[in-house]
Order: sequence, then C-alpha cells, then structure tokens
Amino acid sequence: MAVWRIGGFRIVQHAADHWPAHVHVYRDDRFVGKYAYLERRWLEGPYRARNQAKAALAKWIESEAAP
Repeated sequence: MAVWRIGGFRIVQHAADHWPAHVHVYRDDRFVGKYAYLERRWLEGPYRARNQAKAALAKWIESEAAP
C-alpha cells in the first residue's frame, strides 16, 4: 500500500486492488472518492470537497510524472 499526503488529502493506492488502476482519496479520514488515474476520471464520488480534491490529484499526478 502506498500513501501520499497532499493539500490536506490522503491518497492511498492498494497494490492488489481491482482494475482499473485507481487511488482512494480521503480528507480528514473521511472517504472522498475513487479516482482512476490512468483514465483521469472519478470511479466513485467525489462526495465532498470536489474542487480541492481535483487540485490535490493534479499535484499528485504532476509529482509522479516528474523525473
């Protein structure tokens, strides 16, 4: 399991989770939604803090793409 903390959000990726490849997004230990990062779309949610969650995911994707 990999965990990142960005902008008040916790982004969790489980190694053996179902397809499509996705992360679970939490804020203040409350579930926000599931985001499919290869397809760049929400599988579930976001249920709260939509714009802030999108901004945190954009930062996470950018940091993972950096060499």
